[in-house]
Amino acid sequence: MIGYLQPARTHLEEARLARTYECGLCAALGAGFGLPYRVLAGPDLVFFHVLADVGTQADPTHVPCPLTFGLRKMPARTTGASTRLTAAFGVYMAVEKLRDDWEDEGGLHRWIVWRALRPGWERARAALAAEGFPVDALAAEMAEQARVERLPSLSLAEAGAPSDRIGRMLFSRASEDPQRSALYAEIGGRVARWVFLVDAVLDEARDRARGAYNPLPRTGNALVARADALAAAEAEVSTLGRLVSRLPDGPHRRYVRRVVVDGFRDRLVRLRALDPARPARLGDILPPRRWFPVGFGARVVTQLRALATVALYAVFPRSMWIARHAAAALPLVLPLLAARSGRASADTGTDTGTDTGTDTGTDTGTDTGTDTGRDTGATETGDMETGDTGESGGGDDTGWDPGGGAGAGGDFEDTGDTGDGAPVACGSTGDGCSGDGGSAECCCPDMSGWCCCA
Repeated sequence: MIGYLQPARTHLEEARLARTYECGLCAALGAGFGLPYRVLAGPDLVFFHVLADVGTQADPTHVPCPLTFGLRKMPARTTGASTRLTAAFGVYMAVEKLRDDWEDEGGLHRWIVWRALRPGWERARAALAAEGFPVDALAAEMAEQARVERLPSLSLAEAGAPSDRIGRMLFSRASEDPQRSALYAEIGGRVARWVFLVDAVLDEARDRARGAYNPLPRTGNALVARADALAAAEAEVSTLGRLVSRLPDGPHRRYVRRVVVDGFRDRLVRLRALDPARPARLGDILPPRRWFPVGFGARVVTQLRALATVALYAVFPRSMWIARHAAAALPLVLPLLAARSGRASADTGTDTGTDTGTDTGTDTGTDTGTDTGRDTGATETGDMETGDTGESGGGDDTGWDPGGGAGAGGDFEDTGDTGDGAPVACGSTGDGCSGDGGSAECCCPDMSGWCCCA
């Protein structure tokens, strides 16, 4: 059951519930077996742990998270016997799968990993025996599964019988109440049978290419067996829906339903859409991963704080207080730096946009609108009197002073005449003079944008 027992989608309450059980299993695996075994706290064990606690209202505790070097404590649910049973069974079956993969497919790397994790398998076997789990019966069923795989032909029911019995054996231990235990055993058997059928359909093309065991070709017709397997898996989902409805209502039951009803149906839909001739993997029938799940930003900041604490402690080895509090200020420093960078970008954009708008829009509007008004006799902003010329520098000057006079002539009034002497717009502000003062060409020596023509 590596990865099959995942919900298609969850609400926030159910996602938080599953996360607390995942953190509880991670802590139990680390305490009982060591740090490398924490990676086994996956969705399959989380599902079993949630099912075992259906109807409970225990509040989560807080345990140090190894991803943050122990600097942050995460909410976790550890309920004693069910947590220990889940962790021990997960380690036992994971190492058994590694051994089975090595025997079926070979590979030095598989043998190395299996031998490295074998001490955990021995501790898990002892822990299961201490909890009263029938370890010998489990080993006998796994040996029966290996014998069935060597048979030349068999039906799907015969091939999946050992998996069914192992599922019932495990799930029946999830509750001490006899009535609840019988219900859990039925759920476990249906879940194990569904996983067996879907795994056989998913691996059929790859197993055929490698010459490995798969129950579908041994039934006689692989295509007919594939259709029968998918129909049987759909029937198992319908039965699981009725069984789950008998559980006590609450977030635990809703999460279980999301997995074994909604999630299983979603995988069947995706599995039917695959090409039977193309080798497929589990990831092909799982929902797309969300790269920004709830709390992703918070976990990133937490890990950055942890890394910053370790780095600062290397700089200040005698003062862990400085390192811890400096890292605690990291979430405050990062937004300030981001805001400062944003203001710098805003300043750059303001300068560019304002200059462009002022040069284009303002100049165009002033030149066009004001000239038209002056030509038709409108009152000028700076009152002007055509014909009066003042002296500027001892000579005749037809230039207009924007301060309110032409040379020394003072204020004067526009007569509205459109002939010579009327102000006209230069080509652009800052154009140099051309010709002499008596010519009909304009000049703008004062950068005002206006000039008087002779």
